[in-house]
Amino acid sequence: MNKKIEEITLEIVELKKQLDQAQKENNRKKTKHLLEKSKAILKIIAAGTAVPIAGTALTTLAGWKPFKLNEEKQNSYITINIDKDGNITGDKTYRGDFELKEIKEEIYYYTEWKLKDNRYERNKYTYRASEKDIKQVLEMIKSNSEITTNKMKDTFIKINTETEYSKELTEQEINAPSYIEALFEKRNTEDSIQAQETPLSHNNKLMIKIITELILILTINTYISRHTDYFKKIEETLNKEKPESKNIEELKKKIKEKQMILENKKEIN
Repeated sequence: MNKKIEEITLEIVELKKQLDQAQKENNRKKTKHLLEKSKAILKIIAAGTAVPIAGTALTTLAGWKPFKLNEEKQNSYITINIDKDGNITGDKTYRGDFELKEIKEEIYYYTEWKLKDNRYERNKYTYRASEKDIKQVLEMIKSNSEITTNKMKDTFIKINTETEYSKELTEQEINAPSYIEALFEKRNTEDSIQAQETPLSHNNKLMIKIITELILILTINTYISRHTDYFKKIEETLNKEKPESKNIEELKKKIKEKQMILENKKEIN
């Protein structure tokens, strides 16, 4: 009987050796699988970051740094305001081209205030204009004739309509007739300075850089997908199932069975 117990014990030892070897082999396969997936992910990252990294390097070499405000050329902008009495005021500012602000040349027509539902309201019409309209605007303001909606319609092109509201007005405001004001802005490329770009200008440049790089990434990756199996191999690697050894579970089951037999033999003895 002792000989039988010894045989079973030796079988268990052998099975445990086989289990240990199978687990080591399984761990090796899992590690290899994980490394392959990691490499595939790194290849995807490389495909998406190569262009931005190169773009950042090139813009930095060209003198524009993406992560700080840089010096830029800023042109002057002359702004002319004409109030309802025909007074003209001017102002000059400098701004870069990437501020992306439209040059405003507009005429504003305000109707009389009218009481409606316990509050005053009036319409504000905005018309498109140009610098050549300054003289005509001044003539309209200084004439004694009433400025009507029809007159504005016949003279200028309307681009917007708003309604303004107020609960309290002065007597002068209530009795004031309709009137016009105007704003004209002109860019002067011959008058420029070197100054630090504004956050808005910097962010607009950065956005253009990012959009350009995204288009390049899409174009390059589309070409790679059509002419190579680069992304196909990455997809195949990522879709591979995690290696699991069925042999390990079978060995564990056999060891358990042998251990139960061994225990029973010992009890009989």
